[in-house]
Amino acid sequence: MEMKSEVNYGHALMTEAGGITDLVMSDFFTMEPLCLSIQKQGINDLKVDSRGKLLQAVQKSIRNNTCFVAKKSESIVGTIISESLTLEEYLNMNTVYPQMKVLFQYLIGKRSEPMPGNFLRIRIITVSKNEQQQGIAGKLTDFVLRWAKSEKIGAAVTEATGLYSQSAFEKRGMKCISEVKYSEYKDANGEVIFKHTHPHSSVKLMLIKI
Repeated sequence: MEMKSEVNYGHALMTEAGGITDLVMSDFFTMEPLCLSIQKQGINDLKVDSRGKLLQAVQKSIRNNTCFVAKKSESIVGTIISESLTLEEYLNMNTVYPQMKVLFQYLIGKRSEPMPGNFLRIRIITVSKNEQQQGIAGKLTDFVLRWAKSEKIGAAVTEATGLYSQSAFEKRGMKCISEVKYSEYKDANGEVIFKHTHPHSSVKLMLIKI
């Protein structure tokens, strides 16, 4: 009988930055609902961040001790890239596409309660396509939240763009403090901006105080 390899969770090392970048390029940008929506609409003048820029972001997160990995047999099978921010810094966040930044700023403006003074933003969470539905994303999130608590970081936030991430974060105690339905988010001409998102219907700003 084949033995399943144990999954280990921890902080990313600088030597792992390239592997993390490759994982995000192959398994996040090709599956995240908003990225897919823009790609399916054939908007070619708005390019995904180059691998070089993404690598720099990963390296910055590793230097700040806010990049985390799940590893199986020394292979990276999941990652969370996060950053410690103030609200002002959050509003000037970096996103894959400009439309996403505008949406997230609108989402933050609609929040139902004040944001804490500083917090951990979970920017990207992804698991290898071959390792999904094994609880890795949830356990990686648990690891990150325990670390944040040990560092006396008062809260964690994320923009959950799909059903599966929303469910996973809710199970970890994160609550929705703002929601924007894709079908109701339109441009000046009344056209829906993020199309082809089924089965994902909204983006939620999720918060947990820790």
